[in-house]
Amino acid sequence: MEDAGGDIKVTILACYRHEDVEFDAGRKRPVVYTVAFKGADKQLVLNATNRKSLSTLFGRDVTKWKGKKVELFVQDGIKLGGKTVKGIRIRGQ
Repeated sequence: MEDAGGDIKVTILACYRHEDVEFDAGRKRPVVYTVAFKGADKQLVLNATNRKSLSTLFGRDVTKWKGKKVELFVQDGIKLGGKTVKGIRIRGQ
């Protein structure tokens, strides 16, 4: 996303619930939520921060998120697995 030149405006296509997901290095989660965007090949795994952002913007009913426009941006200083990394964040347009 950094290579895209900054913030990206996207439209939400759908939100999905996945069960028994295994990530890299063997990390497993019983439930993971993702959001798909119009024109994007990949879905974004929703961490707690991004889930809260979307819920604040559009309410808790994920079926009402379809067609809503948001902006994706990269934020420095995110803690992940004891490391400080960059991560994707969501905000309203």
